[in-house]
Amino acid sequence: MPAPGRPRPPLRAVAAALALLLLAACAREQPPDGDGAEGAAGPRADGSVTISGDDRLAGRLTWRAPEVELGEDEGSVPDALERARLALEAGDLDAGPGSAIPLYRAVLEREPGREEAVDGLERALQALLAQGGEAVARAGA
Repeated sequence: MPAPGRPRPPLRAVAAALALLLLAACAREQPPDGDGAEGAAGPRADGSVTISGDDRLAGRLTWRAPEVELGEDEGSVPDALERARLALEAGDLDAGPGSAIPLYRAVLEREPGREEAVDGLERALQALLAQGGEAVARAGA
């Protein structure tokens, strides 16, 4: 309410002033390069995210292939392939150095591209994915 003896401002003038204030508040200047990359928080980042926290469990949750010693003799690779095949058939995929995946990987380190090892490793990885899928299904049931 205006003070006594003071005239009221015209309603149109108040509305126009309010509209100008709103327009001024909503106007945004583009940065010099015109890409709109800056916001209230500053320049836009490259999209990377860093998450930190308690990493005490990380070592136990990260699988590392066990070291496999094949030996230097002529029969070591065929022997490793046979042991890997038997481990795969038994479902022993990644538990230790006598498991299918580590054995196939060791053979491929010695003889890259060895077809039996490539095929066996692929079958072992598919079996491992199937085991994981079954575990997730059991956990969700």
